[in-house]
Amino acid sequence: MANTCTIGDFTFELAPEREIDISSGRDIAKIDVPGGAPRYQDVGPSEKIASWSGLLRGDEAYKQTLLIEEEKDKGTWLRWRYGEIAADVRIKSFNKKIIRFDYIRYTIELIVKVSSPVVDDGSGSETVEEPQIAAADTEAKEYVVKQGDTLWQIGQENGVDWETIASANGITNPRKLAIGQKLTIPV
Repeated sequence: MANTCTIGDFTFELAPEREIDISSGRDIAKIDVPGGAPRYQDVGPSEKIASWSGLLRGDEAYKQTLLIEEEKDKGTWLRWRYGEIAADVRIKSFNKKIIRFDYIRYTIELIVKVSSPVVDDGSGSETVEEPQIAAADTEAKEYVVKQGDTLWQIGQENGVDWETIASANGITNPRKLAIGQKLTIPV
């Protein structure tokens, strides 16, 4: 495995640890039911986080920390490369301990964009495996949101994945449904 990685134009040595932690999980919503047992709803995968600690050394070390913080504050997507890993990331956090202006310890956390898998074949070019998109159904039915409804539950009742319902209705936050909201349910 490589001892360096890049984020955009920045190169990081992975010394002394030479390791990257990658974590991910699932978001589970707890729904309290008055007088009953709570219900739990799986709302899908949570963000994937990559993190590591290291050293920035040399005359440009402090200047580089300022540029990294600037990219973090902008929130732009940058290309991350580490060995065979290639992904778009945003810098979630960048913490530094200035020992000297030419010797700085840091810890960085990246939010890894979930997208189609990218295969790095070593040739310098990447191939993106395009997801298969099913043809849109022309039939659909309408559903009016009632109190306590969730996209997952509506999907279960109608035999449709909740993400399909969200996509068909332009819902960006599946946790926020309005009572009386009309939803198109693809069938």
